[in-house]
Amino acid sequence: MKSKIKSGEKTEKSNGLNDSQLWKEFSSAKTSSDFAHHWLSLQCRYLPGVRRGVVVLGDPKSNSYAPAAFWPQGSKGSMNLTRVADFAIGQKKGVLRGGHSKNGSNGREGEKSSFMAYPFLIDEGLYGVVAVEACTSDEKETQQAMRQLQWGSSWMEVMIRRQFNQKTSPDRKRLSTVLELIASGLENEQFQKAANAVVTDMAVQLDCERVSLGFVKGKFAKVIALSHSAKFSKKSNLIRDIGHVMDESIDQKSMITFPPMDTQTPLVYRLHADLNHEHGGGGVCTVPLSSGDKVFGALTFEKTKKKRFSEQDIQLCETAAHMVGLILHIKRKEDRWILTKVLLSLKNFLGKLVGPRHLGWKMGFIILAASVTFFYYATWDFRIVADTKIEGAVQRVVVAPIEGYIQNTFVRPGDVVKKGDLICQLEDKDLVVEAAKWEGQINQYQGQYRDALAKYNRSELNILKAQLKQAEARLELIQKQLSRTRIYSPFEGIIVSGDLSQSLGAPVERGEVLYELAPLNEYRVILKVDEKDIAEVQTEMRGELVLTGAVEENLSFLVKKITPVSENREGSNFFRVEAQLLEHRDYLRPGMEGVGKINIGERKLIWILTREMINWFRLKIWTWWP
Repeated sequence: MKSKIKSGEKTEKSNGLNDSQLWKEFSSAKTSSDFAHHWLSLQCRYLPGVRRGVVVLGDPKSNSYAPAAFWPQGSKGSMNLTRVADFAIGQKKGVLRGGHSKNGSNGREGEKSSFMAYPFLIDEGLYGVVAVEACTSDEKETQQAMRQLQWGSSWMEVMIRRQFNQKTSPDRKRLSTVLELIASGLENEQFQKAANAVVTDMAVQLDCERVSLGFVKGKFAKVIALSHSAKFSKKSNLIRDIGHVMDESIDQKSMITFPPMDTQTPLVYRLHADLNHEHGGGGVCTVPLSSGDKVFGALTFEKTKKKRFSEQDIQLCETAAHMVGLILHIKRKEDRWILTKVLLSLKNFLGKLVGPRHLGWKMGFIILAASVTFFYYATWDFRIVADTKIEGAVQRVVVAPIEGYIQNTFVRPGDVVKKGDLICQLEDKDLVVEAAKWEGQINQYQGQYRDALAKYNRSELNILKAQLKQAEARLELIQKQLSRTRIYSPFEGIIVSGDLSQSLGAPVERGEVLYELAPLNEYRVILKVDEKDIAEVQTEMRGELVLTGAVEENLSFLVKKITPVSENREGSNFFRVEAQLLEHRDYLRPGMEGVGKINIGERKLIWILTREMINWFRLKIWTWWP
């Protein structure tokens, strides 16, 4: 193929043609070029992102091909389309390539495009190819477009087969008539307008005096549309008789023609004969409309007195009714009120549950009903989970009794001590020297006191006596300070904090904390409860605790106090809840951590599972509510 295709800017949509008009022109095309042009226009409308397209037709015997149609009309294609079409002709299979167009649809250079081509193969003979350029980078959309191009090529293959195999004129006329009726049904979005247009076109195309469309409502057919009549009285004798004729055909689920063409088939056509006698005279044909196994309506065709239904007419009526009836049925369902759709869907659903078959629906409903019943009545123990920590019930602080320097330490955190055990010793050299000094001073005052007593010097005796008491008091103070340099455990317990082994010789001030001690037989549990759960917690509630170091055993506790002060941790607020252990274990130590669960009581299982989600929705709705 040597045709050079240039880019064009005018699109088919600018011609002002809607889908129904394109379908009419497509169905009425006389030549292969017109057929290819209208077919390419329809394909490019429904393919996503199509920029331009070309249809190439030729003779597989001479192996010569030439462009038959371009889209947009007036454009000359592009070199990329030429290449992909040539490749598809050479390979005789669909081709999909990616590339960059020189000028995109919006004028930008380098825009990514996909080039697709699909050949027209009939009995292994290549009669042409269609090639399009689509501006899309989505792989899924590209594959869908390629699949649509493949499906659409069957129309061209039908046209080619009809042209080259010399299809008969009646078949072409029948196909053209059906396509026109389909286009008439698709042209109007509203059901009633589409139904009126279809039955009127049927009356004209099929040379009938009257065409009626009816749908089953309840147990009987109700006439919805009448040819050449936008409005009609639904209580008239004619409409009532047409409805009876439709019921006669629907009840037998067979097409009925009067006068009958096939006398061998046992069908009842008494009502058709009455309608033909009273309102027509030429003939009556009723075709039931069905979807699957369900009949939803019927089309009734009536001829004038001087005309009869031929075999070709009956075949055309049956084909048109089946093709157009389903389209109108879908439009009718889509054009109903939302409430009507909901009620009919509910009715259909209940019919599947109560009626025969549909075992999957029934099992699903039984499982759903059982689940709802179970969750409605089922209860479960509701427990609040919180991080816990073990602390001593009484925690004493050992402080430095005097100023001095650390001389020696005998314990470290975690050591168990008994009451009276030496745990620390302060430097006492200065105090010993000071005590010796005052002891010597006391001995000196005692000697002077004896000399003054021997001389009966009363005034000196009083002075010496006072100095002696002062020195003795000072010595007693020094001795007490010396005794305080040795620090003993006030009770039996465990050292919680205070590691002085790395602080030997370091000075300490009076009152400085040296150690923290906790008893071994009295503990309390500290639970950090999230603020979303704190409202459920009350004092005297029981719970269970599992420690990290002893996960095989549960410890019971009793809630004693709920503090009103919160603590922020990891973006959430937690309240401190104190509890008392109801049982003692030898392995318990202050500082051990674990997980505790507070027993709140029995609650609905569905409430337990959905509580947090419901509370979150309530908070969000309250936040968004004006």
